[in-house]
Amino acid sequence: MRSIVMTAGCSGCGSAAVTAAVARQMARQGKRVLLAEATAGLRRMNGLLDVREEGLFDLCDLLEGRCVPENALLPTATPGLTLLQGPSAIDWVPEAAGVQLLREELQNGDCYDAVLWYCPPGAGALQKGLLPAAETLVLVTDVTPQGIAAAAKTADWWAGQGAVNLRTVFNRVGRRLPKDLGYAHLDAVLDAIGARLLGMIPADADLPFSAATGNIAARLCGESCPLLAVYRP
Repeated sequence: MRSIVMTAGCSGCGSAAVTAAVARQMARQGKRVLLAEATAGLRRMNGLLDVREEGLFDLCDLLEGRCVPENALLPTATPGLTLLQGPSAIDWVPEAAGVQLLREELQNGDCYDAVLWYCPPGAGALQKGLLPAAETLVLVTDVTPQGIAAAAKTADWWAGQGAVNLRTVFNRVGRRLPKDLGYAHLDAVLDAIGARLLGMIPADADLPFSAATGNIAARLCGESCPLLAVYRP
């Protein structure tokens, strides 16, 4: 089972929509996928995955032993994709030990090929609690000076906490690098962030059905897929 934390350096980069789309694409590729929304008081994935009802239990209840996994899981409209909705409390912070135990339980149960943990942007106690889940950490960013600076700062924080397998997804990219970006080429941007490139998503992509998110899903599952070329020389 692959355990993947998906996040962003700052809000507005589309990380929630990208995470939902990648989860859907993995399921369409035949993988058994659990999307765990590790946010406090947001529950964005219910809407993004067309889950019309809210469950009685959530990730917080599961981590704190108030229910078993079967009680907290919600089916989605995509076969093979299950949602573990986020806590409703706005001050929720996960305990790293609980996250580690849940990851081990899911792995030993052999019910899923991949678990995607959607983590809100930033760096703090909530993000630190998810460190045991970050077998792979994916940073979603747009190609703007603000987005790149925030992604670099966030990647540095995660690396400082011990995360080792960091990847970058560029979202909403155009045909050319913005003139005010401050970097001459894409390799310089990746060097600044300090994470390898996982994929690029064009600005006009229909995320749940895009070849770009499909390739990202496949690469996260260990398959060899080309990066989507969007920039012209």
